[in-house]
Amino acid sequence: MFNNVVAACAQCSLTRCPLVSWLIDGFYRVGVCVSFVSMVVCVGVLCTAAVQIAARIGAKAGYPLADAWNMVLEVQKYLGVAHFDQRATPHVGSDSQHSRLSRRLVGTPDPQVLRPIIPGVTLPTGHLWHYLLALSICAIIHELGHAFAAARARVPLRNLGVFVMGIYPGAFVELCKTKLDQASVGSRLSIVCAGVWHNAVTVLLVFVLVRSGGLGAVFSHTGWTRVTNGVVISDVASNSPLHNRIPLLSTVYRIDDVYLQSNYSNTWNTNDRFGETSIARSPFASSRVVRIYYHLPNNQTENMLLYAGSPTELWLDVQVSSLCPRYPYLPHTLPSWIETLMQYILSFSLAFCLLNALPAYYLDGDLAFKLLITAVEQRARVARATK
Repeated sequence: MFNNVVAACAQCSLTRCPLVSWLIDGFYRVGVCVSFVSMVVCVGVLCTAAVQIAARIGAKAGYPLADAWNMVLEVQKYLGVAHFDQRATPHVGSDSQHSRLSRRLVGTPDPQVLRPIIPGVTLPTGHLWHYLLALSICAIIHELGHAFAAARARVPLRNLGVFVMGIYPGAFVELCKTKLDQASVGSRLSIVCAGVWHNAVTVLLVFVLVRSGGLGAVFSHTGWTRVTNGVVISDVASNSPLHNRIPLLSTVYRIDDVYLQSNYSNTWNTNDRFGETSIARSPFASSRVVRIYYHLPNNQTENMLLYAGSPTELWLDVQVSSLCPRYPYLPHTLPSWIETLMQYILSFSLAFCLLNALPAYYLDGDLAFKLLITAVEQRARVARATK
């Protein structure tokens, strides 16, 4: 039944229009190019990660190889590479309040290209459902890319499904091998690269949705209000010392001497990064006293609370958002929950896009690379035959 649904979507009356058909074919041809670009980028990322690991080992042992670490940092600084720190997962649908808050609490992230994802260690346990749901969504989008491209090339599906290996979800698509082998090299390349391409498009769509304020606009038109003078506390972990100390929906507008307003002109008329390399840091950064200034819900009275402990744990235990519900029946945790889910979808889609393009066994990049060699050989034979 699903085979008929996919085929009907790929061969509907709209796609029979010459212009629409040409656009769809061009869409998947662009996907082939993007997949090979992802292949090169992924190889570069893995090589950089290998140099980082070797440099760290060399630094521990006192070998000259440690100089390579400084070289990697200089190259990354020159290229302007941004790094994602699992300790401080920013809410992607929010404004600059979160960036200032995270830098104040956890400092500058360690410039490490690859980080292992271990629940409870590098992944907050409260984000486990976001992790599993985002992984399932990205896997399904990837496999649907193969399925729709195959239906477009009139290659039927044999099996399609989802599975769970341990606690990790996944999806798969099995195509008719006979029909697939009979398809042209270009069609097979489109089918193989379609999964990576769909993940790349997902990255672009989620990024644009978040950065353009589209996600916030959706919430603003469905019952939530954007807070501009700070961040709203949407949830506090039950094991946190702040549990039942700060009421939910309170607005935190200041951490120590850092104001969390979204408009820079309301604080200082200088760049937020000006002089930050000269800021004195405590030698005991793992535990310190933090002053939290906040307003109670529907009350502009200023309140201050002292927090003594790990700033990183404070950032992970307290969920904040830039959106506040206008009506009491709306779940106040929904915006931050969706924002966190979008962050994981963005990260996992990018990981699927890069890692699946790697020319390694059981990955899409392996078959794509072989098909590319076949296409080059066919063109070479045709060129020799025409001479």
